[in-house]
Amino acid sequence: MFLDKLNYLGEYSMTLYYLVHRATDLGYFLYSWLLPRFWISDRAFWGIFNLKEVIRKLMNAPAGLKLNRVFSKALGRFFLYHIHLWEVFIFRFSPIISVVFENGLHLIIFCGLGFQICMVLDIFNIVTFHVRCFHIYARRLLISQSCAIKSLWRLFLGTLAFTIALFLYPTTLTYFVVFKTLERAVLAVNVTLEIAIQVLQITYWLQLEVT
Repeated sequence: MFLDKLNYLGEYSMTLYYLVHRATDLGYFLYSWLLPRFWISDRAFWGIFNLKEVIRKLMNAPAGLKLNRVFSKALGRFFLYHIHLWEVFIFRFSPIISVVFENGLHLIIFCGLGFQICMVLDIFNIVTFHVRCFHIYARRLLISQSCAIKSLWRLFLGTLAFTIALFLYPTTLTYFVVFKTLERAVLAVNVTLEIAIQVLQITYWLQLEVT
């Protein structure tokens, strides 16, 4: 039983050593391949340039989209201004970030592939932080407009119903006046006949009393 546990621990240690060794080799490969090619400022400015192009295309109503040109240009300028601020930030801090990233790769070259990927992921999230901000801006604006449209839709339905009722009201009023007049005429005939019947009955009883 004890020998089986020792054999199991030995196999587990060899497997762990193999995985760590492979991760270290892959980490060194990533370091040797990524360091000459990955410059944070260049990649960040490349992403900023492409994002600007996308926003400029949206401002010009691409693919025949029926966008409100004035509102689209206003939103485009808003986002371009924030991109400009982010570009200034990258320009000022990219040398520091690049040095930290390069020295960090030198220091963690033997830490394995996973650790280096985590570091690359953190740098990537920092560089693309403005994209998340733009998504939040657009989402809040869309939610606000959706709520406004829901409220104004009820107002629109009320206004539409009021307009239709207002235009139909004279016709309905005309029919009402006509039928009300006819109803009063019928009522007048009924009252007249009832009065005539009562007069005849009274006259008949008076004649009976006289005779």
